[in-house]
Amino acid sequence: MTLDKTQEQFLEEQCIVVDMQDKKIGADSKRTCHKNVNIKKGLLHRAFSVFLFNSDGKLLLQQRAAEKITFPNVWTNSCCSHPLSIDGEVESKDDLAEKIEGVKTAAIRKLSHELGIKEGTIARKDFHFLTRIYYRSTEDHPEWGEHE
Repeated sequence: MTLDKTQEQFLEEQCIVVDMQDKKIGADSKRTCHKNVNIKKGLLHRAFSVFLFNSDGKLLLQQRAAEKITFPNVWTNSCCSHPLSIDGEVESKDDLAEKIEGVKTAAIRKLSHELGIKEGTIARKDFHFLTRIYYRSTEDHPEWGEHE
């Protein structure tokens, strides 16, 4: 599979590797985290999904780009991605409130990238944590998958 330059750059970003209790145990590249061979060995990383509603209560959906390695062209939530193992997005201790703040920071970053929503347009207080979900899919593509 040939990937474009942008996708190659994103695959080098460092995801937060976690255990089954969502406790940070390290970091690894998106490339490593999304390879089925590693997923089948149990490599798990943190991710998030954003659901944006307008004032009429309508949910914004987006169609994933054709260049995405997992689920290209599929209609999905407003924005999904990963908090990275960088300052502001990774917690210093195993604390749910700190994890949520890191995810909010990551969501703001990705809403700008994915949807062009500039930082400051949506206030941090307007993000509402719903729950944690365990997700695994290795069937969409022989090489790439999700384990979040």
